[in-house]
Amino acid sequence: MPTIFEILKDVLPYHFSEIEDKLVKSKDYDELAYYWTAWHDKMGSDVTSTHYSEFIALQNKMAKANGFNDMSELMLEQYNDGEPDWSSDKFKGEMESIWKSLEPYYRKLHAYVGLQLKKNPSYAAKFTEEGFGDFLPAHIFGNMWAQEWGELDGTTKPFSNTSSLDVTSALIKKVLDKESKNCEGFY
Repeated sequence: MPTIFEILKDVLPYHFSEIEDKLVKSKDYDELAYYWTAWHDKMGSDVTSTHYSEFIALQNKMAKANGFNDMSELMLEQYNDGEPDWSSDKFKGEMESIWKSLEPYYRKLHAYVGLQLKKNPSYAAKFTEEGFGDFLPAHIFGNMWAQEWGELDGTTKPFSNTSSLDVTSALIKKVLDKESKNCEGFY
């Protein structure tokens, strides 16, 4: 199977990282749609269901050779925290439970972001023209898979004149303090 980069060179004059960069930096709705759609259309036509099925079969074969039932079980192993009764099924159940508790908040966040985007002059007309309804167009999120919402911050932030809250350093300090106390208790 050709790499993503080999596939892309036939459709776009840019390297994948350049396209990702454009998705992050551009706020032009049509430009974002062009790059996102061209990449997905080309990937969709070149990576057929037969290719994908072969890929999954190979991954599952590798997982079984390493003592797992399938690739999903192998991939979930990275979340094994060493508990004696840990299993991928138990982990999936825990994640489902967490999702059910978070889903109402996610839906509210999703609705808020959609409302803010519909108010934004760069996107408002497109939302009406293209009739997204409750859906948010994937190409405006800032990456190829719409996994990150950070690029929408400037458009959707409730108090745009305030700085973003970054709790990373406080969390790291708290974890380090706790670990330090655990170490002190050991000696």
